[in-house]
Amino acid sequence: MGSEGIRNLISATLMTPVMRGKDKDEQFFCDKIWQWALCTASTTDTVYRISGAQRSSYFLLGLLPALSWLVIYRMAVKASKGLKIDSLEALELYKHVIISNQWKVAHALANAWGLPENYHKALIEAESAPNSSLLFDSVVLSTNYFLKKSDRPSESDNGITPFISIDDADTKNIREHFIELNIT
Repeated sequence: MGSEGIRNLISATLMTPVMRGKDKDEQFFCDKIWQWALCTASTTDTVYRISGAQRSSYFLLGLLPALSWLVIYRMAVKASKGLKIDSLEALELYKHVIISNQWKVAHALANAWGLPENYHKALIEAESAPNSSLLFDSVVLSTNYFLKKSDRPSESDNGITPFISIDDADTKNIREHFIELNIT
């Protein structure tokens, strides 16, 4: 394991306590988000490496979208405690709040932690110009893969091509990366 692997291991280890649920329901959400986070982080690191981006560890950058989902989810659950809505309405509310705020919260986390400028740039690109963002590509690819592995509805590999900026050869390399990940 080289220095990049050690850095990735440290990043994942430091995040693990944050991803623990406060109760049984939240733990289920946290477990799935953590699996998705690790898949996205590893994919982000691979996508940036394949693209020839300046050498840096992009693993932590790939953890930020999932961590932002968890932060928003916890805030939404807390804020909705007094509301009289059924569980389906609550899920729709959480989904809306997460999707509309995920990049802002990820950027706020990057600011709070003093992460490098290239992370901030990548988060801004993912929010404002997703069709040319390697981070957004990583999230789309890893999410689609994660859904397939979880037996959830997902797109075929060709179905996501219009939404990503990397070419078919690189997409093939990413698919091979997923096989190596062997996420269950």
